[in-house]
Amino acid sequence: MKAIESEILNNLHLLGETEQKRVLNYILELVNRDQKGQIHAKEKKNLALFAGSILPEDLDAMEKAIQEGCEN
Repeated sequence: MKAIESEILNNLHLLGETEQKRVLNYILELVNRDQKGQIHAKEKKNLALFAGSILPEDLDAMEKAIQEGCEN
């Protein structure tokens, strides 16, 4: 096992289940992108895997920023 893989595994158990799911979703997202950062066409059907990967408070902050930006 490579050092980075070992480091990830050694620390993964320190995270709660929600954070572990976020890590998994992030890894899956990276794996399913091409060199240009685009999601592989065959993987677009799996986008549902990422549903819920953005925390509600982050969504609220994004919504607020968008609304404030539209008012300016």
